[in-house]
Amino acid sequence: MKLINLQVKDQTQPVDIRIHHETNKIYSCDVGRSVVEIYDINGTLLHVIDDSTMLKFQPTAIAIAFDETIIIASHFNHRLHMYSPNDSQNASNSYSYKQFKLGTPGDQIHQFYHPAGIAIDHKDGFLYVCDRGNYRIQVIRPEGICERVIELFIKDKKKIPLDVTRVAIQANFDQLVCIVGNGDALCFIPKLANG
Repeated sequence: MKLINLQVKDQTQPVDIRIHHETNKIYSCDVGRSVVEIYDINGTLLHVIDDSTMLKFQPTAIAIAFDETIIIASHFNHRLHMYSPNDSQNASNSYSYKQFKLGTPGDQIHQFYHPAGIAIDHKDGFLYVCDRGNYRIQVIRPEGICERVIELFIKDKKKIPLDVTRVAIQANFDQLVCIVGNGDALCFIPKLANG
């Protein structure tokens, strides 16, 4: 076991972590300080994203694409934000990003209400967003278009909505594994579910 000590600063509160498997970089989002930190596999801090956009954003979930694009969700700001590596990166600034805002608050397609966990399927590049406040998962294609919406509910005498908080992709079985409620249950969903 290896322990990586995080920076000792006021308000430190890391809430999600991802690994970019090609580079072995570790990405951590810290909602308390509103930053994303990037570490190497040995725990050396390589870079901190703490620009003015990030400081207002309050990241609560993170996903990393093949090309090291960073996608973060903000439960508090009801949207996603993307940091895409600049094509003109050079040795003097290997952490230069183009920024994109993804979505707005609301309950329509491409809108979010308390987005929680996010995950990227590395087979097809699709992004799965736990749109917690809208009781659904939005499936976003790599070009940013919503492919479909998966609504989550228990069908009893009436529909009882389930708020999904975290999602992971079980690639070998083509299914999503989600945490619903306040950690009340795990939910297994076919990856190609629609509606």
